[in-house]
Amino acid sequence: MGLWYAQWHSKSRDIAESHRSSKIEVYNLFFEIVEAFQYSNAEADNLSIDLKKKFQALNRGLILWASPEVIKAYLNFRNVTQNDSGSKNILLAVDKVYQAIRKDLSNSNLTLEKGDLIRLNLKDPNELV
Repeated sequence: MGLWYAQWHSKSRDIAESHRSSKIEVYNLFFEIVEAFQYSNAEADNLSIDLKKKFQALNRGLILWASPEVIKAYLNFRNVTQNDSGSKNILLAVDKVYQAIRKDLSNSNLTLEKGDLIRLNLKDPNELV
């Protein structure tokens, strides 16, 4: 029984590691999209064709590679942005996606507080307080 479990655990780890590069590619796409909005004044209705294609690729990639937690965080992000809940709520929704991505890639969020990751992208990290 112990040998079977060790083999199963090893195989699961190998599979997770083989998916890692695909996940990173998809997650980088999310970062590119967030940065495109952050550094421009683009409205959702005026998205460039390139950005629309990135959203399509992101959605496909999330379906294939993302953990359930990342998918839930991304859906929450989309809901918040569509309901125009204000920039603070949008930033915190992005932060949730960032934390879910880190967790999916086996990084610890243990001592990170709500908003810590998105603050890295802000000109004034205290802007979110």
